[in-house]
Amino acid sequence: LVCVKPQPRRQPRILQEEKIMQRKDFGLMLRQYRGKSGETVAISILVLIFVACLFYDVPNPLRASNLPNGHLSQHEQHDGAVVTSSNDLQIPHNSEGLKRTVAQAKPHRVVRRERPPPASVFPSSTTRPRTVPPNEGSLSNPTLSDEEVIRLCSGGKPAKDCPMNVLQNVHPLDIKMKPYPYLVKEGALPSWIYERLEAQFPKDDVIVDIKLNGRKVAVQNNFRVDISMKQILGAESRLPPLWVAFSKFHSSRPFYEEVLRVFEQAIQTQRPEVVKSKNKTLSEMNLDIRFMETPEADLNIDCQMGINTPVKSMGTVRGLHHDVMIEIFAGLLYMRHEGDTSRGGKFQVWNCPAPCAKDMYKGPNKSSRMKLVEEVPYQRNTLAWFINSRTSIHAVSPRSVTPYSRRLVNFIGQTVVRKASPGASPDPSLSEEEDSATTLSATSASSSVEAPISNAKDPCPPLKPGHTILDSPVLGDEHLPYSGHEAIAKKLGVVYSPPPPGCSSPAPIASK
Repeated sequence: LVCVKPQPRRQPRILQEEKIMQRKDFGLMLRQYRGKSGETVAISILVLIFVACLFYDVPNPLRASNLPNGHLSQHEQHDGAVVTSSNDLQIPHNSEGLKRTVAQAKPHRVVRRERPPPASVFPSSTTRPRTVPPNEGSLSNPTLSDEEVIRLCSGGKPAKDCPMNVLQNVHPLDIKMKPYPYLVKEGALPSWIYERLEAQFPKDDVIVDIKLNGRKVAVQNNFRVDISMKQILGAESRLPPLWVAFSKFHSSRPFYEEVLRVFEQAIQTQRPEVVKSKNKTLSEMNLDIRFMETPEADLNIDCQMGINTPVKSMGTVRGLHHDVMIEIFAGLLYMRHEGDTSRGGKFQVWNCPAPCAKDMYKGPNKSSRMKLVEEVPYQRNTLAWFINSRTSIHAVSPRSVTPYSRRLVNFIGQTVVRKASPGASPDPSLSEEEDSATTLSATSASSSVEAPISNAKDPCPPLKPGHTILDSPVLGDEHLPYSGHEAIAKKLGVVYSPPPPGCSSPAPIASK
């Protein structure tokens, strides 16, 4: 208001003269159109028609809303789908013809554009064209016989063709990276192949007998017994052929490539020292079956059938721990009995905050900072998998009293540690030392082996008659400190005999 220059006020006489002139102009216009009423009416009608067309929505016969259900316009798109049609509608001028044409219109063929799979958060360094799990072909064919399934999963055929592949429905995006890389997959196997495997799962006494190699040891309450791939091959005639083929496939190179498809980047992130120590990429490493390694092996792999024996008094089979550091990954596939109504037995994922040390999750002074992240329920056809490291703390929740064993399949991948040359120090990051022997569950994990040959280079004495080698109670191998063997031998009620200094063989024991 301050900036606007005020206009001079008009005189009343001037305003009156302007109004007179406006009235004269309007009267002149009326006189010009006087006598031309026909033209005036025509113009008015045209104006009314124009206004009516603006506000009236003329029906479009090609619009999707005016076509029968399922029909789409030739130019419309819906949810990324491209619509094409081969028929051109001829629209008549009368309404009856329009209705007849729309009713007789043929359905339009909808061609949907295939969407690319989501980009993996773990780009692989190796060339593997399959980035998503297959869901067609032989994997979804329940009419296959056991012999055809065995044929598809043997002979080094690609993992994508094997219906028994436990990672067939797993994608790298399924991995949870905190507190350490792990995944949980319900319905890991197609239901038809899982039901066959479940029906043919070896009985408890067969697994125990193969593990003990015929020795008679009392089965204790709630402890772990499993048979390795080497033992499965030695007792192949006593096991169902489908389970032998299952174990062979999951101890093969094609399955190792499946592991890399899903977990390669997670392994490189969590265990970089494995690649560094071998000077090879994970895909370039030589692979062998555990306990059957050749001198050229960089990694070994195993598939074990196992059980936790029936529970007579409620308790846990394993407390808080991490696995031995030569282990890179581990997996569990649960095969729960249909009639098992027990509670507990869940796989627990724990978060151990940095710096994670033994005294934070062991002994009476457990840190209150330890946090339970997730519990994987013990249920049928459920897969739990994790990348092992010093922070990969996990446990099994206490299980209630039950006459049923806790059935499972254990998948293991380990790095082969070569003996250090004289004067060289071993890599501490790949130490075979277990976190603690006090949390290990006892098993009758003894098997007869040949006595080592005694010579000047081997300080290990030969086994005496009646002595056997004590295996690891959890992994079924010899990678435990001798204190662990001593604790297990004591719980088993057998005599422990530690080896002399410098002997790298497991400790010999003798039965009572």
